[in-house]
Amino acid sequence: MVEGTPPKRSARERVVDVLHRIPTLAWIGAAALVAAGVVALFGGLDEAEATVDVAELEALAIGVNSGGAPTDVAVLSVTRATEIPGTWIEADPGHELIVIEIDAENTWDRTTVGVRSVVLLEIDGETVEADRVLVSADFAAVSTLPPRVATPMTLIWPVPLGAIGDVATVLVTDGEFVPDPVLLDAPYWRDLGPRWAVEVPAETAAPVADDGDDQ
Repeated sequence: MVEGTPPKRSARERVVDVLHRIPTLAWIGAAALVAAGVVALFGGLDEAEATVDVAELEALAIGVNSGGAPTDVAVLSVTRATEIPGTWIEADPGHELIVIEIDAENTWDRTTVGVRSVVLLEIDGETVEADRVLVSADFAAVSTLPPRVATPMTLIWPVPLGAIGDVATVLVTDGEFVPDPVLLDAPYWRDLGPRWAVEVPAETAAPVADDGDDQ
């Protein structure tokens, strides 16, 4: 470090420094804004469960791309299963796995986080994030999405038997780019919540034992 040059501060330290200069009477409102901004910046909450009025969302047909940002999604299928062949993933007693196949593409020019909060499953009026998000080709866990590359993915929800009817409601969220945030010095994507609803027949798939043979 060059002598006389102040040390580089982290994003968290810069945010705290800004807050220290905000008048006390504005603290509550500022704290709420910072919380929302930080959650959006770092990919949202781990558990996203909320009620949503599906009737107010735009209908999206199976296999049609949503055109959402920053992740464009097409929902392909919904399958019930008690295990995922080729993996160690299986349902607990009294539960089943809801397996949703999608195509997902990062429409931004930079690598983004995965689709856990982008594709949701509606269960009893609540929107629930996937328990696991895997690349369909090799069932590897998804951590990031490279720009401009469509990737087939498998999303998995463990649910009690009977929690999903003959038709599953899959929700796809949208986002909005914030280039000049007030309190943060880096642009970010703001989660706008569910915008599209896809009604997909929930097909039943019998468990298939993985014998290791390639067909």
